[in-house]
Order: sequence, then C-alpha cells, then structure tokens
Amino acid sequence: PNIKLGAQSFDYEFRFYDDAGVLVAERGGQSFIFPGEMMHLVEASAETFRTIKRATFAIKNVQWLFTDKAPPDVVLGDKQLNVDLLKKSSLLSATLVNRSLLDFRDVFLSSLILDTEGNVIAVSKVTEKNLMTGETRPVVFSWPFPIAEKNPVVITEVRINTLAKPR
Repeated sequence: PNIKLGAQSFDYEFRFYDDAGVLVAERGGQSFIFPGEMMHLVEASAETFRTIKRATFAIKNVQWLFTDKAPPDVVLGDKQLNVDLLKKSSLLSATLVNRSLLDFRDVFLSSLILDTEGNVIAVSKVTEKNLMTGETRPVVFSWPFPIAEKNPVVITEVRINTLAKPR
C-alpha cells in the first residue's frame, strides 16, 4: 500500500497475441493514479478476427508525485443493467453525482461486468464534460450484444485527474 506517492500521468499499452504468438491487436493510452488507489484501465473495442491467446501490459513514462490528495467525491449510483434480447444489446444506466465543492472539465467513467467467477465479460467507458459542483446527471454505458450472465457483478469507476498540473 502506497499512501503518499501517486502518478499524475503515465502511458500504458496492451498487446494481444494469437496462439501462434502473432501480434493481432494493440491498444494504449494515458492515465493517472492517486496514492493508495486501486483502479482498472479500460480499453474497449480491441477488435480482432483471431482468437486472443495471450496479452501483455506495459506502463511507461510515469510522472511520480508525492501528495496527500485523494480522488474527488464524485460517484456513480442507482446502477441498473438492462438487456434487450430483441435488439441484441445491453445498457447500464446510472446516476453521476458530484458531491465535491469543485467543478470538473473531464470526468472519465468506466464499467466492468463480471461473471459469477470474477471473469470480466464486458467493459465500456464514457467521458462526461463540465460536471458542476452539486450536479446530478444520468449516464449510460452500452454494449452491442446481450449480456447473458444471470447475476453479473457490476463495477463502475469515476476517474478525475486532480493530480495533473493546471493547463
């Protein structure tokens, strides 16, 4: 557990390989992490027509920072997963609530759906803009397939980088 060191920025990369060891897809991006925080990195739509047999993950260019900052008090509540078998789709509706005293320009939201054994079966991410202090707004995550799991576990995360230097 790290209680004083966060990363205001880091680059990451996922690489996906088939059973012959051939690179079939790669995805990457940039993120951050608060001291003591546990979080997921979600990259949706890494499409390939080959079966993925192995994946690698790398973190690069970390900008470490000693800080006492904690994530802002912004939450997702009232989550409801709806599966439409006719439209062959799934929607997760939730309510985004800014309980902090600050306004935020960029709010990054992710959702992970797990089966009863803890395996990730679906991920989605959404970016919300200009969330004002005290504001409540609806948010929807979507998937172009029905989530067939009977009792899925739904994990949602709110990510706001207050560690970054002001622009």
